[in-house]
Amino acid sequence: MKLPGFILILFCLVSSSVKSQVLIKGYVTDSLGSELPYVNVLLKDSLGQQIITYTATTHNGNYQLKTSNTGRHLLVFSALGFSEMAIAINISSHQADIVQNISLNKKHFELKEVTIAVRRPVTIKKDTVIFDAQYFSKGNEAVVEDLLKKIPGITVEEDGTIRVGNKEVEKVMVEGDDFFEKGYKIITKNMPAQPIEQIELLQNYSNNELLKDVEKSDKVAINLKLKEEAKRQWFTNINLGYGISTESRYTLQSNVFNFGKKNKYYFLTNINNIGYDATGDIDHLIRPQRADGSGVVGNGERAYQVIDLSATSLDFKRSRISFNDDKLLSLNAIFNLTQKLKIKALGFINLTEKDFFRNSVEKFQFNQTSFTNTDNYHLNQKSFTNFFKIDLIYSLNKNQSFEATIKYNSGNEDAHSKLLFNELPIVENLRTRNQLFDQSFILTTKFKNKNALLIKARYIDEKSPQLYQINQFFYQDLFPDNQDVNNTQQQSKNNMLYGGLEMHYLKKVADGDVFELKLGNQVREDLIAASLSLKDLTTTLEQPTDFQNNTL
Repeated sequence: MKLPGFILILFCLVSSSVKSQVLIKGYVTDSLGSELPYVNVLLKDSLGQQIITYTATTHNGNYQLKTSNTGRHLLVFSALGFSEMAIAINISSHQADIVQNISLNKKHFELKEVTIAVRRPVTIKKDTVIFDAQYFSKGNEAVVEDLLKKIPGITVEEDGTIRVGNKEVEKVMVEGDDFFEKGYKIITKNMPAQPIEQIELLQNYSNNELLKDVEKSDKVAINLKLKEEAKRQWFTNINLGYGISTESRYTLQSNVFNFGKKNKYYFLTNINNIGYDATGDIDHLIRPQRADGSGVVGNGERAYQVIDLSATSLDFKRSRISFNDDKLLSLNAIFNLTQKLKIKALGFINLTEKDFFRNSVEKFQFNQTSFTNTDNYHLNQKSFTNFFKIDLIYSLNKNQSFEATIKYNSGNEDAHSKLLFNELPIVENLRTRNQLFDQSFILTTKFKNKNALLIKARYIDEKSPQLYQINQFFYQDLFPDNQDVNNTQQQSKNNMLYGGLEMHYLKKVADGDVFELKLGNQVREDLIAASLSLKDLTTTLEQPTDFQNNTL
């Protein structure tokens, strides 16, 4: 069967636009032909200024790199005690694999009471890739997020989400300790980049240290190593900005921290109305979710919300279409009370006001019929969140640990929208309240033959009442007898109670596979009440019987 000509042309165009990856491989030896392990192999641009990708030779001197870039590049080989070698290569998307074997010459030093310190931009140690922050820094990085954007292989999306390849990082730690888990955007968007000395990329990462050699993990995490002068002392950073345009614009950012070996403190303030989101999605911190089975039971459990007022997604950067007034205060501390007991205390208050504007004109024409729709839309959202969390981690012994987490969240959100649609004013108001109490426990026991038993329990009590009002009555078809109604109101309440208990057994078997067995029980109860009112201004005319629900 022959394809029509235009389909064949389209297929060729689409096929030619797909970038295929080219494999660059080979092996590295010394001048005597001996294999060289742990040699850094960097693929750079033609000027040698930017690292495209990287690897290191294995124990037998082999290396492999994959790239979708094309054109002229430099392949750079470096190792301690050997002269660096750079080879120019030309990469074409349609060529076969590139094989480049090289031999490095030893580099001799005449030592005269001189200490030679060699700093590598990238070092690979088992599952850890270490980046020298000074090598990748350009000097214009204000916060950690800016520095991470310069690291090859790490992608920082517009909303602050950090990915390595196609995987989002589990957490961003500082000197091995984690403050915010999945809410890492609070630290990457606020902590200054200047104190960072190294960035460690932890591959095959496990959230539970006792499961490192038991579970099969493809997760990644980031650990920030600080310069010596930034450790064990108080470090303060303050940025101020003020500008006058059509409206006054301001920003205040303050960081106070002390990352000692025993205790760590991190206090931050961010106040701005320039469109900068100081927290990212704080829901990741309040309700973190782990895809792996070793996390706490009850992932994704939350009270339902019936109504939501949110802005339409447009093909523009969020900072260009949404205007905010953001205030954040966060106080956090980690106490290593003993070698076995660690307590993490976290709290923040966030007050945010956002405005979204949209004006549009749509013209329709079909046969002899034509009409025009115009709308002028303004959405104002105000939210207040205060969140507190305490983690207790106790090591009973080297093969057994106990973790307890208690969270409390109280949030208010008021949304107000005005839509002028073909001269018809439509005003909506939505008030949402949220109160969350969440506690969880995990007892982990690791056995000698690479198996482990986890006992997990969780209890959640969440309330999320809502009040919705609209100044128009669009339901005449449902209520044809109500001629005097000019606005409607719906009030809803949702109380969610959740309890879960689970035993999770893991055993590592041949070929690195893991046998898993889960036993447990989960109970969820939703107590819902909803009331619809038909009103004339502020007077309630009717509450239709068939539109009232009450399971409280």
